[in-house]
Amino acid sequence: RDVISAGYSSPEEMLEYLPDLDIRQRGNHGTQADLSIQGGSFDQSMVLLNGINLSDPQTGHFHLNLPLDLSAVSRTNVLAGSASRRFGTQAFTGAVNFETRPQDTSSIRAGIMLGQHRFHKSFVNANVSGKTLSAMASISTSGSDGYRENTDFKTNHFFIHTTAGLKHVDAHLMLGLNTRKFGANSFYSPRFQEQYE
Repeated sequence: RDVISAGYSSPEEMLEYLPDLDIRQRGNHGTQADLSIQGGSFDQSMVLLNGINLSDPQTGHFHLNLPLDLSAVSRTNVLAGSASRRFGTQAFTGAVNFETRPQDTSSIRAGIMLGQHRFHKSFVNANVSGKTLSAMASISTSGSDGYRENTDFKTNHFFIHTTAGLKHVDAHLMLGLNTRKFGANSFYSPRFQEQYE
Protein backbone atom coordinates (compact mmCIF):
# COMPACT_ATOMS: atom_id res chain seq x y z
CA ARG A 1 0.00 0.00 0.00
CA ASP A 2 3.04 2.29 0.39
CA VAL A 3 3.40 2.08 -3.39
CA ILE A 4 0.01 3.71 -3.97
CA SER A 5 0.56 6.46 -1.41
CA ALA A 6 3.87 7.31 -3.10
CA GLY A 7 1.97 8.23 -6.26
CA TYR A 8 3.33 5.64 -8.71
CA SER A 9 0.84 4.71 -11.40
CA SER A 10 2.64 1.76 -13.03
CA PRO A 11 5.32 -0.83 -12.18
CA GLU A 12 7.71 0.96 -14.54
CA GLU A 13 7.43 4.19 -12.59
CA MET A 14 8.08 2.44 -9.31
CA LEU A 15 11.09 0.43 -10.53
CA GLU A 16 12.92 3.29 -12.21
CA TYR A 17 13.70 4.83 -8.79
CA LEU A 18 15.66 1.78 -7.63
CA PRO A 19 19.45 2.21 -8.00
CA ASP A 20 20.31 -1.16 -9.63
CA LEU A 21 17.58 -0.98 -12.29
CA ASP A 22 17.38 0.86 -15.59
CA ILE A 23 13.93 1.13 -17.16
CA ARG A 24 13.80 2.07 -20.85
CA GLN A 25 10.27 3.29 -21.56
CA ARG A 26 8.70 3.93 -24.93
CA GLY A 27 5.43 5.74 -24.39
CA ASN A 28 3.80 6.90 -21.17
CA HIS A 29 2.09 5.09 -18.28
CA GLY A 30 3.62 1.67 -18.88
CA THR A 31 2.81 1.44 -22.60
CA GLN A 32 6.02 -0.47 -23.31
CA ALA A 33 9.20 -0.83 -21.28
CA ASP A 34 12.39 -2.89 -20.99
CA LEU A 35 14.08 -3.85 -17.74
CA SER A 36 17.85 -3.79 -17.31
CA ILE A 37 19.49 -4.88 -14.05
CA GLN A 38 23.06 -3.81 -13.25
CA GLY A 39 23.84 -2.86 -16.84
CA GLY A 40 22.72 -6.11 -18.44
CA SER A 41 20.41 -6.28 -21.43
CA PHE A 42 16.68 -6.86 -21.16
CA ASP A 43 17.22 -10.46 -22.27
CA GLN A 44 19.46 -11.09 -19.25
CA SER A 45 16.86 -10.14 -16.61
CA MET A 46 13.70 -11.95 -15.57
CA VAL A 47 10.25 -10.70 -14.54
CA LEU A 48 8.13 -12.98 -12.35
CA LEU A 49 4.61 -12.83 -10.97
CA ASN A 50 4.27 -14.83 -7.75
CA GLY A 51 7.37 -16.79 -8.77
CA ILE A 52 6.11 -17.58 -12.30
CA ASN A 53 8.27 -16.38 -15.19
CA LEU A 54 6.37 -13.86 -17.34
CA SER A 55 9.30 -12.75 -19.50
CA ASP A 56 8.39 -12.71 -23.18
CA PRO A 57 10.36 -15.50 -24.92
CA GLN A 58 10.49 -13.55 -28.19
CA THR A 59 11.57 -10.09 -27.07
CA GLY A 60 12.31 -8.18 -23.88
CA HIS A 61 10.48 -5.14 -25.26
CA PHE A 62 7.35 -6.48 -23.55
CA HIS A 63 9.15 -7.38 -20.32
CA LEU A 64 6.83 -5.47 -17.99
CA ASN A 65 3.49 -6.26 -19.64
CA LEU A 66 1.95 -7.51 -16.42
CA PRO A 67 -1.69 -8.68 -16.41
CA LEU A 68 -2.52 -6.55 -13.36
CA ASP A 69 -2.52 -2.99 -12.15
CA LEU A 70 0.12 -1.79 -9.71
CA SER A 71 -2.59 -1.29 -7.08
CA ALA A 72 -3.01 -5.09 -6.88
CA VAL A 73 0.67 -5.72 -6.06
CA SER A 74 1.26 -6.39 -2.37
CA ARG A 75 5.06 -6.72 -2.52
CA THR A 76 7.93 -6.45 -5.01
CA ASN A 77 11.22 -8.32 -4.61
CA VAL A 78 14.29 -7.28 -6.59
CA LEU A 79 17.23 -9.67 -6.85
CA ALA A 80 20.19 -7.78 -8.30
CA GLY A 81 23.11 -9.94 -9.39
CA SER A 82 23.21 -13.32 -11.00
CA ALA A 83 20.13 -15.38 -10.21
CA SER A 84 20.93 -18.04 -12.81
CA ARG A 85 21.38 -20.82 -10.27
CA ARG A 86 17.83 -20.34 -9.02
CA PHE A 87 15.87 -19.17 -12.09
CA GLY A 88 17.97 -20.22 -15.11
CA THR A 89 20.08 -18.38 -17.64
CA GLN A 90 17.43 -15.76 -18.40
CA ALA A 91 18.08 -14.25 -14.93
CA PHE A 92 21.79 -13.69 -15.62
CA THR A 93 21.85 -10.16 -14.13
CA GLY A 94 18.88 -10.50 -11.77
CA ALA A 95 15.15 -10.86 -11.38
CA VAL A 96 12.10 -8.88 -10.24
CA ASN A 97 9.21 -10.72 -8.60
CA PHE A 98 5.80 -9.06 -8.17
CA GLU A 99 3.69 -10.66 -5.44
CA THR A 100 -0.08 -10.64 -5.00
CA ARG A 101 -2.03 -12.23 -2.17
CA PRO A 102 -5.58 -12.00 -0.87
CA GLN A 103 -5.70 -9.94 2.33
CA ASP A 104 -6.88 -11.12 5.74
CA THR A 105 -9.93 -8.85 5.70
CA SER A 106 -12.65 -8.30 3.10
CA SER A 107 -12.46 -4.92 1.41
CA ILE A 108 -13.01 -2.98 -1.79
CA ARG A 109 -10.91 -0.13 -3.14
CA ALA A 110 -11.32 2.05 -6.23
CA GLY A 111 -9.62 5.04 -7.81
CA ILE A 112 -9.82 7.38 -10.80
CA MET A 113 -7.14 9.56 -12.39
CA LEU A 114 -7.68 12.17 -15.12
CA GLY A 115 -5.15 14.25 -17.05
CA GLN A 116 -4.18 16.05 -20.22
CA HIS A 117 -4.82 14.67 -23.71
CA ARG A 118 -7.91 12.85 -22.41
CA PHE A 119 -5.83 10.67 -20.14
CA HIS A 120 -7.90 8.50 -17.83
CA LYS A 121 -7.17 5.64 -15.48
CA SER A 122 -9.52 3.77 -13.17
CA PHE A 123 -9.19 0.66 -11.06
CA VAL A 124 -11.25 -1.48 -8.69
CA ASN A 125 -9.72 -3.99 -6.28
CA ALA A 126 -11.93 -6.35 -4.27
CA ASN A 127 -10.83 -8.75 -1.56
CA VAL A 128 -12.93 -11.52 0.01
CA SER A 129 -11.51 -13.33 3.01
CA GLY A 130 -12.78 -16.66 4.32
CA LYS A 131 -11.63 -19.46 6.61
CA THR A 132 -10.52 -21.82 3.86
CA LEU A 133 -11.00 -19.81 0.67
CA SER A 134 -9.88 -16.24 -0.04
CA ALA A 135 -9.86 -14.28 -3.29
CA MET A 136 -8.54 -11.00 -4.64
CA ALA A 137 -9.76 -9.49 -7.94
CA SER A 138 -8.44 -6.45 -9.77
CA ILE A 139 -9.80 -4.65 -12.84
CA SER A 140 -8.24 -1.55 -14.35
CA THR A 141 -8.31 0.44 -17.55
CA SER A 142 -6.31 3.40 -18.80
CA GLY A 143 -5.95 5.34 -22.01
CA SER A 144 -5.11 8.61 -23.71
CA ASP A 145 -5.42 10.30 -27.10
CA GLY A 146 -1.66 10.91 -27.00
CA TYR A 147 0.43 14.04 -26.83
CA ARG A 148 1.19 13.90 -30.57
CA GLU A 149 0.09 11.90 -33.59
CA ASN A 150 0.17 8.11 -33.15
CA THR A 151 0.96 8.14 -29.41
CA ASP A 152 -2.51 7.13 -28.24
CA PHE A 153 -2.93 4.05 -26.06
CA LYS A 154 -5.58 1.89 -24.41
CA THR A 155 -4.71 -0.66 -21.71
CA ASN A 156 -6.93 -3.11 -19.81
CA HIS A 157 -6.00 -5.44 -16.95
CA PHE A 158 -7.97 -8.19 -15.26
CA PHE A 159 -6.50 -10.37 -12.53
CA ILE A 160 -7.82 -12.89 -9.96
CA HIS A 161 -5.78 -14.62 -7.26
CA THR A 162 -7.55 -17.26 -5.17
CA THR A 163 -6.04 -19.21 -2.27
CA ALA A 164 -7.45 -22.31 -0.62
CA GLY A 165 -6.07 -23.69 2.65
CA LEU A 166 -6.72 -27.42 2.53
CA LYS A 167 -5.54 -30.02 5.05
CA HIS A 168 -2.00 -30.56 3.80
CA VAL A 169 -1.99 -28.31 0.73
CA ASP A 170 -1.96 -24.55 0.23
CA ALA A 171 -3.46 -24.13 -3.26
CA HIS A 172 -3.30 -21.00 -5.43
CA LEU A 173 -5.25 -20.27 -8.61
CA MET A 174 -4.36 -17.21 -10.69
CA LEU A 175 -5.97 -15.88 -13.83
CA GLY A 176 -4.83 -12.77 -15.68
CA LEU A 177 -5.69 -10.91 -18.87
CA ASN A 178 -3.74 -8.03 -20.36
CA THR A 179 -4.74 -6.11 -23.52
CA ARG A 180 -2.75 -3.21 -24.96
CA LYS A 181 -3.27 -1.12 -28.07
CA PHE A 182 -0.88 1.75 -28.69
CA GLY A 183 0.60 3.96 -31.35
CA ALA A 184 4.30 3.21 -31.65
CA ASN A 185 5.43 6.54 -33.11
CA SER A 186 9.25 6.31 -33.46
CA PHE A 187 9.46 3.52 -30.88
CA TYR A 188 12.03 1.62 -32.93
CA SER A 189 13.17 4.08 -35.59
CA PRO A 190 12.22 7.63 -36.72
CA ARG A 191 11.73 6.21 -40.23
CA PHE A 192 8.64 4.27 -39.15
CA GLN A 193 6.35 6.71 -37.36
CA GLU A 194 3.02 5.09 -38.26
CA GLN A 195 3.53 1.79 -36.47
CA TYR A 196 0.67 0.58 -34.28
CA GLU A 197 0.69 -2.39 -31.94
